[in-house]
Amino acid sequence: MEWGDSADHSLEEMIPVTLMLAALAAAAASHAPAVVIAALHTGPDCFSTISATNLSGRALAAEIQARIETGALLPLELVVQPGATEPRSEPRRAPRRVPRGQARDDAAAVYAEPSLAPFAGSLTFAPHERKSFRLGGLQEAVGDAWVGVWEDDPAGARPALEVEGYVECIAGDQLRTVPRRAALAMRNPWFAEEVSDNDGAMVAVVNASAQAALADLCYSAGNLYFVPAEMPDGRLAPLCSWSERVLIPPFGSREFPVSREGATAFALHTRGDSIVLLLLRPVAAGVREYHVDSSVHFGSEVPPGHPEK
Repeated sequence: MEWGDSADHSLEEMIPVTLMLAALAAAAASHAPAVVIAALHTGPDCFSTISATNLSGRALAAEIQARIETGALLPLELVVQPGATEPRSEPRRAPRRVPRGQARDDAAAVYAEPSLAPFAGSLTFAPHERKSFRLGGLQEAVGDAWVGVWEDDPAGARPALEVEGYVECIAGDQLRTVPRRAALAMRNPWFAEEVSDNDGAMVAVVNASAQAALADLCYSAGNLYFVPAEMPDGRLAPLCSWSERVLIPPFGSREFPVSREGATAFALHTRGDSIVLLLLRPVAAGVREYHVDSSVHFGSEVPPGHPEK
């Protein structure tokens, strides 16, 4: 075989491969960036609910997945309200389930529980439709879970799903509610801040892609250094008193404390195609407290002819 024939044959093989890669890139571009809600919890006394609302006047398709910190899938259930939508300020379910007909002796017994339907992951939204999802009911506690929403946009259309979530936990006779805000995934995001401004805070890192990601942590005591040959822009870099490099698996997540070993500054740099960084500050959870007053007695039916008071 002549060299020229071999070169032409290789070129012919490269053309369909190039076209296939271009098609894959175009398909990826047609999907909106992942919208992520992190730091979710579920278990016998806690549950997390995520709602997605189509703000546009067109129908759209989306995929919703729940993952734990290792990247493994977590079951999701579609919340089916029996009637009109309940006010957002009201609890929507009791986190602990009991067999039908069995009495409940805990404070959550006063809460109405909507019906739940198994959910496969892909769904469509009608114009202005709202759907709610709940992390699958598990007996063991699961922390650091997250939910991702991937919207399938047609060519030329913009993302139109509003995503929000909250965590509710039963503590005695209190229902404690903590909202969770949504964030968009980015490529190689970073975070740097003084520890004094974020005492007790955590940074959640979510890898919303099928490839592993890398997180570089630097805790500094405030010392800076400069190497002219390696820093042509003339900027001073923090000298890390303690550092760590963490590999985050595909669809995995991690949480890192902002303060450590007396450090005064914290920096986090990531490498990955689709990563979400969230700063979790310690805030007072909204508390809804309910008591059942057993001293209250309700009247019975008034007999015919009995004078009403």
